[in-house]
Amino acid sequence: MMLTLTIKENESKMFDIQVPSTQRIKDTLNVLMENKLIHVIEHEMYQVFSTRANRSLEIKKTYEENYVFTADILTITYREEN
Repeated sequence: MMLTLTIKENESKMFDIQVPSTQRIKDTLNVLMENKLIHVIEHEMYQVFSTRANRSLEIKKTYEENYVFTADILTITYREEN
């Protein structure tokens, strides 16, 4: 099943994407990064947060495994290294 999601990176503007529910979140982030739609870099520490579920997501799992559904807003935030 295809999901329509909104992506928001930090405080930048939001945009919508469509992804298969069986795709891993990390794979989606890689495609978005390769297409310069987000600025995630592999070595950076970041977190993906579901607005609908009000919790952090495990990026190595699929959208289905994270219980992400259409119309969710996924926010990407960065953590500073100590």
